[in-house]
Amino acid sequence: MNTGYDNYEISNWKKCFRLGYLTHLRHWVPDRSAYPLLFGICIHAGLDIIWLGIQAGRPLGEVLDDAIHEFNKAWLGEGYPLFGPEFEDDADDMKFRTPDTGAFILGEYIDRRAEYIKSVELLGVEKPFIVKLPTGWDYNGVIDKVLREFSFLKGWEHKTTAMYSESRRSFQPNFMQAWDLDSQTKGYARALRILYDDPDASMAIDGLAVHASARDFIVIPLDPPEVEIETWAAEVGSWINRIEAAKNAYIHEGFSIAEAFPKNDQSCFQRYGTCGMFDLCRFCEHPEEEQEPPQGYRFKPWNPAFRRATDKGVEATTINLRSNYG
Repeated sequence: MNTGYDNYEISNWKKCFRLGYLTHLRHWVPDRSAYPLLFGICIHAGLDIIWLGIQAGRPLGEVLDDAIHEFNKAWLGEGYPLFGPEFEDDADDMKFRTPDTGAFILGEYIDRRAEYIKSVELLGVEKPFIVKLPTGWDYNGVIDKVLREFSFLKGWEHKTTAMYSESRRSFQPNFMQAWDLDSQTKGYARALRILYDDPDASMAIDGLAVHASARDFIVIPLDPPEVEIETWAAEVGSWINRIEAAKNAYIHEGFSIAEAFPKNDQSCFQRYGTCGMFDLCRFCEHPEEEQEPPQGYRFKPWNPAFRRATDKGVEATTINLRSNYG
């Protein structure tokens, strides 16, 4: 199967071609995930249990217990301890992103969202898809939740963030406005509209504040017009062509690493912290000469989100290009 590209891989290449080379050609990743990423993975795991449990009519206390269990299971699965000396050693790096905080957020989420979850028709949890781009490449992904609210079809993406103002008791403007130009949600909206043959389908960000002393939630509706969807498809196709050209130049035309996959030093410090390849780029000028990942890194081929979902037994839906979404 030609898996094509997903949002994560495209985003990495857009940030820095050296990051794309290291992550998706050499398959090197840091030994440990950054805590914001770790915490988001675990919260997502708990939220799946909450949505499914509430939809099934289970007692909310049982749903919360199972959600916390799933959070902790995901935490341990990423190689992090729940307690003990190593946990204490990492306390400064974790700050407030701890299993205790996760349990509290999941409980608050149930309090805030239970009635809404009961009121909608849940069509999919971790819904995988594959969509054809105008360039012919596959674009794949997984929509966190697909639901129908009255007659409106919606996709929800859960996003945790520390971009929250405690003094104003509100999410920071940068978090609120960032989604207007977000590539992932535009791609997912396009897939959703084709998959369900519904040109009015929309997306929404289910925002969860992760803050030292505040817990808050917000839903940010996203309904990109078709002209934005068309522009997105063209731009993503163009990026994939550039990525493939760089790969071909290196593999078949003898270009050096520096020529084919130059560093972008403007992306070393990103929205969610320092790039995970920062130390590697500082101390390893010729990664192509290394047979094994340097110290602090490991070999881990990227498993696209849709494949992870289908590995769990969820059927992926292949979506062919329709002319009105070209």
